[in-house]
Amino acid sequence: MCLTLLPYGGVRFAVHAEQVRNPARVTGHVVSAAEKDGRYELTMEVMAIVAKEIGPCRKAWVDHDLDGANILGARVAPKTRARFSLRFEPGEASVEVCNLDNEARCRRLTKARSPTDVDVGIADRGCKADADCVPIALGEMCTPCSCANGAYVTDKRQEILDKAERTSGECGPTLQVTCPACPSRRAVCRASRCVLVDASDGG
Repeated sequence: MCLTLLPYGGVRFAVHAEQVRNPARVTGHVVSAAEKDGRYELTMEVMAIVAKEIGPCRKAWVDHDLDGANILGARVAPKTRARFSLRFEPGEASVEVCNLDNEARCRRLTKARSPTDVDVGIADRGCKADADCVPIALGEMCTPCSCANGAYVTDKRQEILDKAERTSGECGPTLQVTCPACPSRRAVCRASRCVLVDASDGG
């Protein structure tokens, strides 16, 4: 089982589903949260449950909607709610997740990078002038709001966009929220690397 806490209250579980071979992605959002004795008790509303299966002619993977899945022994379904508690270890190296709807059945998960997190990698290297650099919004792709937070070399444009698009395809439904204004930034070349600076930075 995997748990990803997404921006703006999004939640995603990856769990075993009996009716399919591949893990099911249970996507939802937090509708209420409270801290109690060092634990965070969350109520999650399930938005969708999908799993990847081989499509027609066995040429591509496609998402199939599922009518339910089990999270720590409790069945969840789209448009229903489930209750969990989270207790983070010091430094957030791991988290104990408990399903409060199933006699507090728990599992400890080790912290790892989100599978839908994308970075520039080495695509920010090799610029010669500011015109060689392009700003881009990367990081966690499953967020309803995104602002430019990185920069890369123009020659790597298609490679980066393809990677971001493939990853975004794993997100499922996202919340409809009012996004804050993005800070004004521009991409520049500094020491042969593309970086973001404030738009007012004339250096």
